[in-house]
Amino acid sequence: MSNQKFPLLAAGLGFLLALVFIQSGSRQSGLTDGLPLLTLLFLCEIGLIVTLIGGVMSGILWFKNRHNFAMLMNTIICLILSIYFIMTGIYIWSNQVT
Repeated sequence: MSNQKFPLLAAGLGFLLALVFIQSGSRQSGLTDGLPLLTLLFLCEIGLIVTLIGGVMSGILWFKNRHNFAMLMNTIICLILSIYFIMTGIYIWSNQVT
């Protein structure tokens, strides 16, 4: 896999995992018939790692050729998704453990 394709795949996978979280109702309190806690935390961790690596790789590619607007947007999208995943993971952990 080339360095050009991975950031785009990371953003796509991040969107897919974010949709899984939205459909599972992980941020609604009192909902018990969603995905198990460890599955949600595992998906958060995978989403965070993949989108963070994709954002860093996309940022490096943007610094190499500064006129590529798509890489700049992909960097921003991946970093926003990684912030979403870490906030969702902390929210799920703090509400389910206590």
